[in-house]
Amino acid sequence: MYVLTNSRMPGLVKIGKTDRLIGDRARELFTTSVPVPFDVEFGLTTSHPKDVEDAAHSLLAAYRLSRREFFEVPVDQAVDAVRAAASEVAGQARWAGSGHEHMVGAGDRIALATEAGQLFLHVHYPDFRAVLNNRPEIADCWQAHSDGDSLELMGTDDGAHVLSLGDDDPDNSWTDPVPYIDRAATFPNALINGKERAMPGDRIVWLGTAQPAAVFQFTDYCQVISRTRDLKSLPTSAGAFPLLLNHVTYDRPPTDLFLSGQAAIADMSYPDCWAPRGPENTDIHGSAPQPPEYWMPPLAKRQRRLR
Repeated sequence: MYVLTNSRMPGLVKIGKTDRLIGDRARELFTTSVPVPFDVEFGLTTSHPKDVEDAAHSLLAAYRLSRREFFEVPVDQAVDAVRAAASEVAGQARWAGSGHEHMVGAGDRIALATEAGQLFLHVHYPDFRAVLNNRPEIADCWQAHSDGDSLELMGTDDGAHVLSLGDDDPDNSWTDPVPYIDRAATFPNALINGKERAMPGDRIVWLGTAQPAAVFQFTDYCQVISRTRDLKSLPTSAGAFPLLLNHVTYDRPPTDLFLSGQAAIADMSYPDCWAPRGPENTDIHGSAPQPPEYWMPPLAKRQRRLR
């Protein structure tokens, strides 16, 4: 999703979707009928672009011009509408409503629109005996801290490509795999506030207002990235520190979330595949991090067409 403006069209914003880079889309719109190029004001990645676009347009219907993608609203209002639309139609309720686990494999790129307070249970099988007896355990608990945060699930077939902040991985664990969403590296991605890895056979249980929970099972290694545009901080005697994905602020999780998580884990079948997580497996320590275009294919250089 994108929000664009044009200096020759004061007071108007364009809200639309594209399966390419937003910068590329903006350049495509700079035709002979447009006096100056469009400027990119905002970008959001979603797994349901058509639905998010329709919802954003509906929220701003009173300000729409001639049934086109132009709206007479300030940029901030347009951005808020896109973020609200993503939470409404591509959030936890949308994924939970399918009634089955969502499988995440190599090459998959999934973006989840989260809301403040929602929890994610990272469920795994600590050893092969646990797999044989189908006894999954909670490895970690994560929390979204702001409305509009996103959780990206990016599958890969090589464990050397994924890194984690919480597993004593190399010093470059904090490196953002996709720091910019344009080739010129001028438009920053949303701030990374969490970076974890999932192993084949692991699951993530997404707990929110919808019942039952939304469950994702990994058939390959997965790089999990949390992003925010509204970083929250927790005040302490030593000063404020930023709230990361693995900082859970609940003294005790709400009862409905707790029961939903318990039910989801109890219903889990044997994993489709499994790989151990232990430190003896050197291939899982991020020894071969990949360039941004690996995780976001549209960033790859465009090939010139041969005439």
